[in-house]
Amino acid sequence: MIDTPVTTALRNLRKSAGVGLREMARRLGVSQNTYGHYENPERFKDPYLPMHMAQRFADALEPDGVPRDAILALAGAGSNEPLTTVGLDARLAGLSEDRRHKVLLYLAEQEALHALEKPQPNLDSDTEDP
Repeated sequence: MIDTPVTTALRNLRKSAGVGLREMARRLGVSQNTYGHYENPERFKDPYLPMHMAQRFADALEPDGVPRDAILALAGAGSNEPLTTVGLDARLAGLSEDRRHKVLLYLAEQEALHALEKPQPNLDSDTEDP
């Protein structure tokens, strides 16, 4: 869990990037009111951002120098603990079942994307087997 409420931390990160509410909403393709929901502690009471929104916020603020990890931490994906297998298992065990499932789905999606990015062996080779 983070010490600062997610709404305050998100606002601080946005402001540190020099991005206003209207501009942030434009970058996300939502209304200013919709984006403002995530910075309003009266409206957004969850302890973490949804991962899919944290990813969108990171995409919007990373070009302005906000570290992606700082925003993903607001979704419960960041920690100062090294990401060893034991550390990751412990962090996953500390999450609710629903959040753990979402994190594992996200990891599976990333693995699939990584596999697509790997160069594939050339099966159209002109050489024949001896």
